[in-house]
Amino acid sequence: MYLSEMTTETLAELTKRVLTISRKDEYAMTHNHALVCKIEATATNYMDVFDKQKYSGLGK
Repeated sequence: MYLSEMTTETLAELTKRVLTISRKDEYAMTHNHALVCKIEATATNYMDVFDKQKYSGLGK
């Protein structure tokens, strides 16, 4: 499977797993790695936009 064929949900889950594994103490060399930092920053921006609650207009 190619990355271009994955859904955004699948890519988000893959990103979460990569970041979870790379943060483990056993992999200390990845904590400040440039690629991991870039993935984390991009994932944070993505989650800020897509994980926010939507306003339905039905409440007060």
